[in-house]
Amino acid sequence: MPEDPCNTEGSGGNSVNFYSNCAYWAAEKRPDVWVNAVWKYGYVVAPGGAWNIEVDAAQAGYPIDHTPQAGDLAVWGDNASMGSGWTASPGGHVAYVASVNGDGTITISQMGVNPYLGGYTMNLAYNPQETYFIHQLHG
Repeated sequence: MPEDPCNTEGSGGNSVNFYSNCAYWAAEKRPDVWVNAVWKYGYVVAPGGAWNIEVDAAQAGYPIDHTPQAGDLAVWGDNASMGSGWTASPGGHVAYVASVNGDGTITISQMGVNPYLGGYTMNLAYNPQETYFIHQLHG
C-alpha cells in the first residue's frame, strides 16, 4: 500500500493492520481534525489510543459535546459504554457520524470492529454520557 499521510499509526505507513483501525478511518473521513489537532498536538497510540483524538481536538478549539450532528466524529474513552451493547476497546474508539436518525440513534461509519470490514456502518443507540462528538471547526 502507498504511504498515506492520515495513517499516523503505521509503521512505515504500509502495514495493512494500520489501514483497518478506527483512527485511520476517522482520519480519512475528517482529515481536518488530523491537520488542525492530531498532527499539531501529538496523537499517540498509547496510552490513550483513540481517546487522544478528543483530547487533541479540544485543545485545538473544536466544539465538543454530547449532542450528535451528521459529519461529527464520535469518540469514546477507554472501555466506555458506547450504547446498543457495544463497549470501546481499552484504547477507546472513534467513528464517523453519517446521520442522526429520528428514533434517537446515530448511523456511524467505522473501522476496527473487524479488520476486514472497512467502513462498517451500523445504527447505534449511543450512550450520551460516554459519547463525545467532535463538531466542525467554525471560523
